[in-house]
Amino acid sequence: MNWRPILQRILPYVDLFLPSLEESIFFLHREDYVEMVRKAGANNLLDYIDVRGMAEKLADELLEMGGTIVMLKCGHEGMYLRTAEKERWGNMGKAAPNSLNGWYDRKIWQKPVKVKRILSRTGAGDIAIAGFLSSFLHEDNAKTALGIAAWAASICIQSYDTISGLCPLNEL
Repeated sequence: MNWRPILQRILPYVDLFLPSLEESIFFLHREDYVEMVRKAGANNLLDYIDVRGMAEKLADELLEMGGTIVMLKCGHEGMYLRTAEKERWGNMGKAAPNSLNGWYDRKIWQKPVKVKRILSRTGAGDIAIAGFLSSFLHEDNAKTALGIAAWAASICIQSYDTISGLCPLNEL
């Protein structure tokens, strides 16, 4: 399946697009993805690429297709947030914060939160998204929302399951 034309059709109607870096490579550059997986073998794909360069390039591509907020989860490298310029935000749905100051045309890298011990990475990306969305809906700015996403993921990876360590947003 060729994902590029699908994304070109749907992203103008998507306010938040929050895939992993690996998913984005697969969607937009399938042949490159297959080669990267071949080179990485059983190892982590992210250890074999320029994560920052690739994330910045793909986020720009996704914005050019019509996305408004793109957050790429980059595993042990953290997360990258890229947002559209102010003009594109006028069509955002009902979940849009009342104040969008601090959200327009942003390029933010968020390093992962250091933890003493990782027990399981299962669900960390999903929990990061939950933290990001919760912060977004609570009217936080882009940098804060990204930080909350990182904290939520750090809590997740310190547990064997995905939810036992979770806490309310105001406790993060």
